[in-house]
Amino acid sequence: ASISFRQFFSTSGVRLVTDSRDYVHEALLSPLSRQFWTGSEYEIWMGREFVNESLSRPPIYPMFIGLLGHNLKYEASFLQRTKWKATTYISSADFETVAVGQLLIGIGCWSLLAIAVFVASGRRVIGIIGGALVLLFSQLPEIVGLYRVVLTESLSFSLLAGMCAALVLFVKGLNGRFLVLAAILAALYALLRDAEAYLTLSLGTVCLFILLGLVIRGSHNKRLLASLATAVLIMIGSFAASSISSNLGKRWVYPFYDDLSSRILLNHERTEWFEAHGMPVDSAVLASAGKWSNEREARYRFDPELAALRNWA
Repeated sequence: ASISFRQFFSTSGVRLVTDSRDYVHEALLSPLSRQFWTGSEYEIWMGREFVNESLSRPPIYPMFIGLLGHNLKYEASFLQRTKWKATTYISSADFETVAVGQLLIGIGCWSLLAIAVFVASGRRVIGIIGGALVLLFSQLPEIVGLYRVVLTESLSFSLLAGMCAALVLFVKGLNGRFLVLAAILAALYALLRDAEAYLTLSLGTVCLFILLGLVIRGSHNKRLLASLATAVLIMIGSFAASSISSNLGKRWVYPFYDDLSSRILLNHERTEWFEAHGMPVDSAVLASAGKWSNEREARYRFDPELAALRNWA
């Protein structure tokens, strides 16, 4: 912890990138509103004019920013007066508490994983070495450096470490409380980034099969059965919530256009397969081959020549 604090406070400032703007915009919405979960619209500068942009992000990180971000209401009124542009006007100083929060969560989760490795090893020397290696790994620049970036990656690494620790402690002692803790962390993990929801679903499915196996065998360990049932409900429920939110918010659209440009249109057989399944293929569509969707975002979303592609997608 002392090494993490020293590395963290040896630098100053919080890094805001383009995606940070989206999370901040979501954080300004009420978590009780439909727009927070399924997306909202705001104006964004597209080179020549402002256009209405549909925005949807997974809910956990905007909640985290909303809880810890400083002075966001004032900045929100400023942004409403000046309109949203491709670069954010929010000061990085407003997010120092967000960075500290990411640091503390990281220290807690990685420390728990080190303890879990120590306990699971069964031997003091091996446990000390294993725990030390975990803590050394947690000091990598790729992990510590993310504490000062307003993006989901830091919490993603930390929650994964905490989830692994809880699972190791559960397997070691079959203590249902650690399984429920793992399920809660897995649920947060699923609602932090859409792609992570499938890991949560996989863990929930494994727990479901274990639960069914114990029931069939006539297990009388009620606490273990209750913990497994609770974990299954939490994990599969969080996956369902993530999936519903993602589909209603159309968060799959941008990655789809990325795949279309960088993978599908560059391969003749793939292009033919999609064309056979209804995708319009013309010179306007083929002109996007080999380009990332951020290079063609305005065209994909607003170009009249690509209206047929948008409707098909």
